[in-house]
Amino acid sequence: APVQAGKDRTETGRTLSGNYLAGRHAQVQRDLSAAADFLGAALKQTPDAPGLLHRTFILLTVEGRIKEAEVLARRLIKANPKMTIAHLVLAATDIKQGRFAAAQKRFGKIPEKSIGGFAAPVLRAWSLVGQKKSKAALKLLAAKPKEKAAKVLHLMHRALINEMLGRNDLAEKHYLAVNKGPNGGSLRVVQLLGELYERTARPEKARTLYQNYLKDKPGSQLLDVALKRLKAGRPPGLKVFSVSAGAAEAFFSIASSLRRQNAQEMALALGRLALYLKPNFPVMQILMGDILETANRLEPALEAYSSISPTSAFSWPARLRVPSLLNRLDRTDEAVGHLN
Repeated sequence: APVQAGKDRTETGRTLSGNYLAGRHAQVQRDLSAAADFLGAALKQTPDAPGLLHRTFILLTVEGRIKEAEVLARRLIKANPKMTIAHLVLAATDIKQGRFAAAQKRFGKIPEKSIGGFAAPVLRAWSLVGQKKSKAALKLLAAKPKEKAAKVLHLMHRALINEMLGRNDLAEKHYLAVNKGPNGGSLRVVQLLGELYERTARPEKARTLYQNYLKDKPGSQLLDVALKRLKAGRPPGLKVFSVSAGAAEAFFSIASSLRRQNAQEMALALGRLALYLKPNFPVMQILMGDILETANRLEPALEAYSSISPTSAFSWPARLRVPSLLNRLDRTDEAVGHLN
């Protein structure tokens, strides 16, 4: 059974100064959910404070409280039309609700030199797919950006869109091109291409792909589930394609990049948008747990690891991290039980 983290709702105060100070204290204590509650209460008492509005919005997004963040995002954009993270939150909610034309328009407003700028064309492409304009989406991604990371991202999503359209040869070609890029041997690409091989009755190609990855990263357990499938002769289930899932992959890519750059808060914010669009997303869930654990936010990290499906390739490494977190939270008996 999943290990439960504490989720008690915060009781806010009556005064502006009390709520504000309590919110600041909660941030210092790394209880960001309580901080969002207190600062949100303070914001109601002084709705025109721009710094408070911005900070409350960021905290709500980082905590995955996207519906509440959406309301504040609209207010922020009125004050600052170029605020990228607010546009990303609103565009994500548009995609979630199937408003693909609105999402496309909003992604087009994101400045090129911003946290989401390099991924904006990919997100626009998925918005076009949602409007049944796959040809236009692929044409948009065929443009070659200057940055290597953006080129790789475009190739990855050309592969995903082609696979969605049943063009498996083109999907394979683009996945292989990604693996030859600066992030060659990417686990995510190996997983996606390997599953494509398995689903199209090419198990030996999948096996070779997995074994080559393990030669570079011996001891990795993240392909154990795939190797067991191959041994049993059971291909993965039918892939469920959606615009939300495609956009979630793009948000995961931004979050991963920000994590490597040590921009932890923005990595969490974009990661939350990925999980908002695709809640069962193990590669993002384990990244989320890792970021939270690094920030010493142990309860939310525990929740992230425990939310991963037991059938996922990431289940075992996540389960191995849970006892360590429980022990650090002085829940030693639970940790021992978990290990047993």
